[in-house]
Amino acid sequence: MHRGTGAAELGDRTASVGPGATIYIPQATRVTLRNTGAEPLAVAYFFSQPGYEEYLRDTSVREGQAAPVLSGPELAQIRERHKAHIVFDAQ
Repeated sequence: MHRGTGAAELGDRTASVGPGATIYIPQATRVTLRNTGAEPLAVAYFFSQPGYEEYLRDTSVREGQAAPVLSGPELAQIRERHKAHIVFDAQ
């Protein structure tokens, strides 16, 4: 974490995070990061293999932009493109 405060859920654990925090994500572990502060979160990601950053680009927006609601088919298409990099929860 570079800036801001949040709650990180990693598997069945939840922890508060802030500037200087590092979150190690084991393979096939679900992670959620929620902003709990008044300012935007600034987070740097490092990956052991390429690919996941493309999924983040496909499902994110630039700061200040409204996030569009993805339809079921749109989300399914994005997940299909990135299934080699990510394990998705069954829905």
